[in-house]
Amino acid sequence: MSHKTTAQLRQEHGQAFCEELEILAANAGILAAQVCTSDGFEVASTRRSAESHRRLAAMVSSMQALGAAVVEETELGSYRNLFLEGSEGKCMMMAIPGTRGEMLLTVVANSQLLFGIFLVLCRNTCEAMSGRLTSVDSANSNLV
Repeated sequence: MSHKTTAQLRQEHGQAFCEELEILAANAGILAAQVCTSDGFEVASTRRSAESHRRLAAMVSSMQALGAAVVEETELGSYRNLFLEGSEGKCMMMAIPGTRGEMLLTVVANSQLLFGIFLVLCRNTCEAMSGRLTSVDSANSNLV
């Protein structure tokens, strides 16, 4: 994946990502979801206010950088995800495969959603988004 501006990413992938986020959000317990860039800009989102998503994208960018640094420092391999839990819910932040950590999925869920189900839902969504990136990149390379 070449480095693209947020506007280019929104234009190329925004609708496909929104479709995947809506499928994810249809699951009981999912409160909000978004895709953002590693430098803190929202690409696609569902639910919540636009301002809330802008702030969340900036925070997720910082958290992802910290998580990746901890994984590297402790020699745990490649960064995959970061999980936060509060008394009223939980948040999962995952790097979307095939983006070299440049695009991140963030999902917020209520406290009733079981962790294992939450993890599988998030991973399946990441894989679906990765597949959509691959198909769009292949189509674009055929145009050149």
